[in-house]
Amino acid sequence: MATSTNQVINQDVVKEGLGVWKDYVETYNKFILDATKLAFSQTLAFRENMDAVVADGLKQAQSLTAKEQETALNNIETFNTQSKSAYRRVSKMVTPITLN
Repeated sequence: MATSTNQVINQDVVKEGLGVWKDYVETYNKFILDATKLAFSQTLAFRENMDAVVADGLKQAQSLTAKEQETALNNIETFNTQSKSAYRRVSKMVTPITLN
């Protein structure tokens, strides 16, 4: 009778141990799943933020490029005006004076 009681106790211990193990595995799986979902959502949020930063940087770079082009065009226009003025002055210096 002692052996059959020990077997029942052992079976109960094994069942209880398996139940605890099952609860542990379910909890661990839920934790891993939730952690993975959180990691993916944070990665997506990071990518969206990074996209916004890159887009803003490109807009600023484009704006700077436009400003640099405008500055270059203004400088070219100034140089052209100064060149025409210098040409007129040199032309007057080398053109013989005619007496009428």
